[in-house]
Amino acid sequence: MSSLKKVSIHFIDDEVDILNLMHLRFQRLEISNQVQLIFSEGYRDLVSKLQENGQDDILVIVTDINMPEYSGFDVISKVKELRHDYRENVFFYIASAYDKSQFSDDPNMKDVLGYFKKPFDVDEMMKSIVSDLAEHGINIDVAKK
Repeated sequence: MSSLKKVSIHFIDDEVDILNLMHLRFQRLEISNQVQLIFSEGYRDLVSKLQENGQDDILVIVTDINMPEYSGFDVISKVKELRHDYRENVFFYIASAYDKSQFSDDPNMKDVLGYFKKPFDVDEMMKSIVSDLAEHGINIDVAKK
């Protein structure tokens, strides 16, 4: 894969404080104009933004699991429905206060690349995502703090 691919990172969480924190910490990735950060307060907001933005080359989804109306697994299912290239170009991550073992029976877990237990270290999350993308040939410059 080329390192010039456009990457959209979508954060989905019903807690606005968490979305604000993600924006503050991850905005260093936007400096290269290769990365677009998108923040959604839930399932409907995400679907609307996905449809507005079309299909970027690479899509990273970081979702909470327990949210009003729809779960993070509903988010993953919908993205897989909208993006038929999800196996190659979509990377799913979960950020949850619950242990990963509680979700091991959900069939969508097989598509989850990373799991971050709240409270999590946002810088470690960013390093993990950037590293995972690099392992798939997608290199992102991270600006200094």
